[in-house]
Amino acid sequence: MTVQAETADAVHDTTTGNQWKIYRDDDLDVQTTTDTNGGWNVGNVASGEWEQWDEVPMQGTEDLKIRVATPNSGAKLRFVIDGVAGPTITVPNTGGWQTWQTIDAGTFQFNSGTYHTVQLQQVNGGQNINWWQAQNVT
Repeated sequence: MTVQAETADAVHDTTTGNQWKIYRDDDLDVQTTTDTNGGWNVGNVASGEWEQWDEVPMQGTEDLKIRVATPNSGAKLRFVIDGVAGPTITVPNTGGWQTWQTIDAGTFQFNSGTYHTVQLQQVNGGQNINWWQAQNVT
């Protein structure tokens, strides 16, 4: 299952308005992406911001991956699922704001047939997010 970053059900953004004024009319900064398959990404991500998706179906063992781009070193993020924080992940310098890389974001265990609240927290900002993916391995 792939979830586009710009589709979050709830957001906390530290700046007012959508910087690029596309896709959404709230405070989430969404821009056009040059990543494979086009579309949009969440850009200008700052420390303390988060995006949240409600009622996400996940079961068994799920490996999370996230598609990121940044010219910076030291950006950090983590997934918090149903209030339980996963590992804090250091985002590698990918070489540019639109130079994309998929990185591992932790493994989580769920009961079968369950739905979850998934929050992506920007522990230390400075990256763009295109999508995240839950891959069931059981």
